[in-house]
Amino acid sequence: MVRRGLLLSTVIVVTVSICACCTTTPSSVTIPPPAVNPNAKADAFKLFYKERAERTVLSLNRFAVAGDTVFASVFGKNMVARSGNEYEVVPGPKDNNPIGMAVSGAWKGYQALGGRDLELTLIRLFQGLAFNEQVSGHPGLTCREALPGWSLKLDGVNGQISRTQHGGGVTPPIPYGPGLEQEMLDRFYRGVLFTYRNDPWEYYFNFKAVDELEHFSMTFVFGDLPGYGFTSPPRFLRISDCCSSWMVTNSGRWRGAFWGNHNSRDNFPDYAMGYLAAMEATNTPGLPADLAEAARRATEAGRRTADAIVASGMAQMTVDEWHDYGTLVPAGQRRPDGKTESQDLGSFNSCQMAYLAKAISSEGLTYPLPEIKLPAAMTTCRSMDDAFLWMWWGDLVKVAEWLAGVSPELLAKLTDRVRDDIREDFGRETRILST
Repeated sequence: MVRRGLLLSTVIVVTVSICACCTTTPSSVTIPPPAVNPNAKADAFKLFYKERAERTVLSLNRFAVAGDTVFASVFGKNMVARSGNEYEVVPGPKDNNPIGMAVSGAWKGYQALGGRDLELTLIRLFQGLAFNEQVSGHPGLTCREALPGWSLKLDGVNGQISRTQHGGGVTPPIPYGPGLEQEMLDRFYRGVLFTYRNDPWEYYFNFKAVDELEHFSMTFVFGDLPGYGFTSPPRFLRISDCCSSWMVTNSGRWRGAFWGNHNSRDNFPDYAMGYLAAMEATNTPGLPADLAEAARRATEAGRRTADAIVASGMAQMTVDEWHDYGTLVPAGQRRPDGKTESQDLGSFNSCQMAYLAKAISSEGLTYPLPEIKLPAAMTTCRSMDDAFLWMWWGDLVKVAEWLAGVSPELLAKLTDRVRDDIREDFGRETRILST
């Protein structure tokens, strides 16, 4: 049987080969050349990136954001567990999340590629900007990260959405409409089941004890204030000794939500990128009504944020661990571990940031540019190029290079308090303004 099968296969292959060799194209037949398409490469390039964008958008919505079905923000750290088609996500805590940059990138992607997936993603991110501004109950107060304080289950297998808080069901204080929620579920979670643990009080003292043993044992485990245990519910949960805590909203529609305080000035350029994208979207005709509404809410949040910064003398304010919830102080004035900073982290030290806040504010930015005093930088801004001590950035670099060669010790002494700010701020705000 084996030999007969082998022989039969050989006969078939040989026969097909002979037929192929003997087949010729009649001389009377002319094969037309392919149509000239000067846009072929560009079309292929766009198609390639459209496919990549679809996969990126799906991953972003599933694994890189947290919040709720319709509002969400990007977290720089999400822990994910998987079993079959079931996923469990624990977001944060993480300082300095790329919240606004994600909004800006999604908006640019939508302008280039369009599509409902990017529209829905922008709705979530724009609404996330609005949530982050509202969550504290203090208008115009931004935060490093924020969670609603409930666990969210998105069941794309059975088409169901549920929320639980402290063992019971919960209804979001802002309704977004079941149709939009269902569309989010169908687009991004079809065939899978996701549970987002959006309540730090729920996961801090079990999961984090294993996942982040060092941080848990040195920071997370300590009570509201040094020497004290936790209140129930807690006033805040520790995130880091230097920079941030999960503050718990104690009144208003978002009572029981968690948000990261000590929103230092280096977070503002990121938020501003999102606000600028929202402002551009608001002024773009022809957007779907749900996307236009989300952009409008994000733009209003940006206005209130910039207005609050300008009204505070170019400082980002926050609720810290050492005062009552109604008292606002410059962010980072006193660390969560009790140490007082030599320079608070909320007062602006960059003319570029100050003019950017002024431009986003309700008043807007006019020309000639107004003078703006920056107490953190000991200078008065008169030009978009101003850096420190009435010098432009280029002048400052030249002086620093000269001092480094003449007297490195003197340079270190003069810049002891500002050299980190110069290193971090140089170029960042100018890139934002050029964008």
